[in-house]
Amino acid sequence: MDAPKPDFGMPVHPVCDLFPMMDTESLAGLAADIKANGLINAIVLHEGEIVDGRNRLLACRSADVEPRFVQWRDTYTGEMPIDCWIWSLNVERRHLTTDQIAWAVVQRRAWKQKQESLQAQIAAGREGGKEGGRGHKKTLPVEPPEGFPKRSTAGEIREVLAREAGVSGNKIRQALEVQKLAKDQKVGPEVSEKLRQGTVKLHEVLKQANPSPTRLAAAAPAPAAAKASANSPTNRHDPVAKRRMVAALSEIRGHCRGLSELDASAICRVCSAEEAATWAEMARKAASVLRLFSRKLTACTKENGN
Repeated sequence: MDAPKPDFGMPVHPVCDLFPMMDTESLAGLAADIKANGLINAIVLHEGEIVDGRNRLLACRSADVEPRFVQWRDTYTGEMPIDCWIWSLNVERRHLTTDQIAWAVVQRRAWKQKQESLQAQIAAGREGGKEGGRGHKKTLPVEPPEGFPKRSTAGEIREVLAREAGVSGNKIRQALEVQKLAKDQKVGPEVSEKLRQGTVKLHEVLKQANPSPTRLAAAAPAPAAAKASANSPTNRHDPVAKRRMVAALSEIRGHCRGLSELDASAICRVCSAEEAATWAEMARKAASVLRLFSRKLTACTKENGN
């Protein structure tokens, strides 16, 4: 059972709420630091909502330290709208998986669409009031969210979201498919929370919601049959294994392309040496696994004369 959401005593901006809270251990560490050193960064508010500092507020309560609040416009005077500011702040400083980022960006798009629709309805209502005496009501078209071309194709939307989130187009496709499943009530609301927390992956949700005929057949009892040898035509041309390999390698290629575009020096300026060393070790291990798989695949191809 999912833990209940904390009571912050005031509303939280919807985009801010797209990102996960700290785990219990990290929150306890933050509380200990605040108790020892005080609250360094104030909790940021905008129009009565928390836009930054949910964890700091809970940590202050735990440490019995009076929280400090500051208005967003007193801390930021740039041109970014509030949702872009929240997005930029959280994506840059959090250790999120590509699945978490992809899910957050499609959820943010849905929120922006609702906001655009609401604004259009309000504007239409005002126009209708002006024209009420003439016996007709004027409606205004709902414009797509900023950054999206009018009458966008699915491919254009994926491209925009992938560029905004810094993830592969395939991840965005998966996130949009899960979002549609949620809208059609084919997956429960708990799935969104699990994706936000990073405890489940997008492809896992899709597999559970849309099992392929092959997986359904594999799950059903089958008549006894002789085991196929490793070199039999059935195993050598297993379409499921082929699709899995192609999907995995395509996703890896997308990740590698994204990594190649990152500015390593800029990343090092905003993270600790320990974090950078951890990520470098993860990259080395991943590269080692890929090299091993490449050697096995090459040797297998030569052996089978393909």
